[in-house]
Amino acid sequence: MASNKLQKKDYTRASLRAYFLQNGMNYSNYQGLGYANMLYPGLRKIYDDDDQLRDALKENVEFFNTNPSMVPFIGNLHLAMLDGSVLSGTAVCDNRCVACTGWTDPGTGDFLPWNEYHASDHQIIDG
Repeated sequence: MASNKLQKKDYTRASLRAYFLQNGMNYSNYQGLGYANMLYPGLRKIYDDDDQLRDALKENVEFFNTNPSMVPFIGNLHLAMLDGSVLSGTAVCDNRCVACTGWTDPGTGDFLPWNEYHASDHQIIDG
């Protein structure tokens, strides 16, 4: 795996591709296909070898589920970790990481936008 190959335009491209996340929705891997589609251009830059790219895509197509509004943040953070921009020299993305965060992403992704929404309602009513 190489490090620091991605630039700001790559993260912007991934964020824009996140709008198509729901197009690949199915009940076997939920949003995994759309998530892998979002990461594909960045992964293609990170992994030079086609076999490594194929393995990375297989890992990211397995299962993904969160609130669609959180996908650009989660996906770009994932790309930054894979690229080595965050915690360089440390293996931060492996199957255990995905297994541990798989159950927290839907809870966090669904909770944050609604919490902000309801908090704004209470400020208006109480204020």
